This record gives sequence, C-alpha cells and structure tokens, in this order.
Amino acid sequence: MRVQSLILSALTFVQYCIATEIVLKDAVVAFDSERPVVQLNNIDSKYDSKGVNVPVSLSETLKLSFVVDQELEQANVLVGLPSENLEAGYTLKKQSGSSDKFSLAIPLPKLAHAFNDRAELQVNLLVSTEENSLVKELFILSIVDPVTNTRDTARNFVRLNPKEEIHHIFQSSPKTVNAFIAQLFALVITTTLFVLFVSWVSFGAVNFNLKNVSSYLFVALVSGFEFIFYKYYSGTSIFDTVFSTGLLFLPALLLGSATLKSLKQ
Repeated sequence: MRVQSLILSALTFVQYCIATEIVLKDAVVAFDSERPVVQLNNIDSKYDSKGVNVPVSLSETLKLSFVVDQELEQANVLVGLPSENLEAGYTLKKQSGSSDKFSLAIPLPKLAHAFNDRAELQVNLLVSTEENSLVKELFILSIVDPVTNTRDTARNFVRLNPKEEIHHIFQSSPKTVNAFIAQLFALVITTTLFVLFVSWVSFGAVNFNLKNVSSYLFVALVSGFEFIFYKYYSGTSIFDTVFSTGLLFLPALLLGSATLKSLKQ
C-alpha cells in the first residue's frame, strides 16, 4: 500500500507539472511595413532566443501574437535595455472574438526619443497563470536606418550625461610692453629728472641747505620713487610696485614737509 501511494503521488506530481507548464504556440512577429513576418513558433521553458535578431526601424510598428491554451493572469512585454534599467512595458490582450489568442502592437516611434542612438534593443516576455510563470527573452531588435534599411553604426549621438568637473585656471601675471620701449621710457624719465634738478640749481630756483639732512633724504626718496617706476617699466609687477611705493610714501611726506620749511627760511 505504501509503494502504491508513493507511485500515485509521483504520477500526480508529474501530471501537475505537465498540466501547469506554460506553452505559447504559433508566436509571430509582424510589422506594419513590407518587412517579412518572423516565426518564433512555440515558446516554453526550453525556448532559446540565441541568434534571433529582428531588423526593424524605429519608424515602424511591431506586432506580436501567440496562442495559449491556459488562462493567463499576466502577459507583458518589455522592450529596451535591461542592463541599464531602461525598458518600456506593454500588456498583451486577447483578440476580439478569440479566447486563446493574445496580440500586441508596439509603436516604436514613441520609443525613438529614448533609444534613437542604440543599435540593439532586447524584447522580454513575462506571462503567468495561477500556478506557474514564464519569463523569457524573445529576440533582439536590430535597429536599422529607415531609408537604407541597413544598420547605421557611423552615427555618433551625444547623450545628456554628467560632464567633467570644471577647474578654474587663474590668469598669468599681466605682461608688460616690449622691454626696449620700457627701458627707453625709463631712460627718458631719468634724464628729464636730472635736467630738472640741474635747472633748479643753475637758475637758483632751489637752494638746498646742505646743513639740513632732510633735504638730502628728500632728494634720495624722490630718486627712489623714480627707481621704482624704472623697475616697473622694466618688468616688475604692479603689486611689487605698489608695495615699494607704500614703503616710501610716509617718509617722503614727512621729509618733504621739512625740506619745504627749510627752503622757506
């Protein structure tokens, strides 16, 4: 009795597995153009989509249909790129007037904005009954040019992706004029200053009191200003020039006042 029970249980289990296995018959891929129909035949747990490539342009409408003897609780198709989590889902419905034939029309032009730069798209099928389910890759859509009907691999689309980080580049120090012009200009200034001092002394316009040390220091500071300007026109940066001028400004102001007082006496 125990052996008979085991045999009966095994037969019941096998019958249950056979009865609940989902088999999709007469699976067909058609198009709204003159492109030939693709026969997928039967789709079950042993179906292998390897090598099933369907050429299509994104301006066509793809039609999928099959016949099933069981009552399906779910019948969906996913089109896109599963590896990038980028897929569009569609639901197959029974054809009117038929109890066992499911069909679906996929308007590929609506997917063009998302997949226009892709060469291939994967089509997956998800169907289930109350007892079992079937998930299979049906075929690969090879995107072709709608005019030449050939795969266009030369297109180079730019997708919206994160750009490289922008690094600020500070400008280099401002360049001065040609060295010859700067030195010539500095020479003219120095010569003019020398001529000015000689003229003041020759015509008696300025009579420095040689006993007053502030007069000598004031002349030295004025000469220092001229030397700073000479260095600036020779290539020294504006920042170094301002710094050096600031160091001489206060002493020149004090000694200049003392010199003017000594000239007044």
